[in-house]
Amino acid sequence: MKIFSFVSLLNETHIYMNLLWLILEGLLTAIEYLITSVQLMITIIGILFGLQTLKMATLALTPFGKNIVNAN
Repeated sequence: MKIFSFVSLLNETHIYMNLLWLILEGLLTAIEYLITSVQLMITIIGILFGLQTLKMATLALTPFGKNIVNAN
């Protein structure tokens, strides 16, 4: 009998949910964010917005198990 701790069970769930998300919708969403990021980076003003959309693209690939915190 194998005993799982709650933390390891959550980690396994995050892996399965991330794989399901990636197959169903995550890859398409990340590609859309990537294309938008490149389009925004064409202008000087849009570079900062383009960098933020790149962060959103990485978050769109594997959203489960990540925390969003303030930079303070």
